[in-house]
Amino acid sequence: APPESDEFDGARLGLQWQWHANPLPFWAVPNPARGKLRLYAAQLPEKLVSFWDVPHLLLQKFPAPAFTATTRFSFAPRQDGESTGLIVMGRDYARLTVTRTPAGLEIAQAIARNADRGGVEEVHGRRAVQGSEFWFRVRGEADASTRFSYSTDGENYTPIGEPFTARQGGWIGAKVGLFCSRSTWSNDSGWADFDWFRITP
Repeated sequence: APPESDEFDGARLGLQWQWHANPLPFWAVPNPARGKLRLYAAQLPEKLVSFWDVPHLLLQKFPAPAFTATTRFSFAPRQDGESTGLIVMGRDYARLTVTRTPAGLEIAQAIARNADRGGVEEVHGRRAVQGSEFWFRVRGEADASTRFSYSTDGENYTPIGEPFTARQGGWIGAKVGLFCSRSTWSNDSGWADFDWFRITP
């Protein structure tokens, strides 16, 4: 089996990673010299209903019935509406997002049920944050329940949002992964530099 955790110190993405749709080369740029993976804020589709229709999701299959996925990243948005974070994707999905708004950075959880049939997102736990470095975490249990949390120091994690029950996709199982998006058109987008993505029991 391919490895599950990734320190992003290679010149290519590991075999555990899969894009949600056919990828474009500028979505992800490995930087092995710095041990980081840069995700540029890719343009969201026009007339977006939910992230079910977003192609630039970097995902991997659930690695075990119960697991914890944690990622460390720095966020450098260039304009309002850019966001990045951690997502659990299937016919239902949930994501933990940090977004640049006119008032500053904001963290929130969004859940969409029946996303494959046009279900829209509900936002939970919205709160303002400061800084540029974050640790995002999702804990998955054997009954498919998940819970998100975040940290700004890598030690103290704060639960956020509502519990979410993962659900498989169409011809795929439930997946967990990363994204970086923008809601406005620009030739000069921001980015998120992911230092690592680690799976623990």
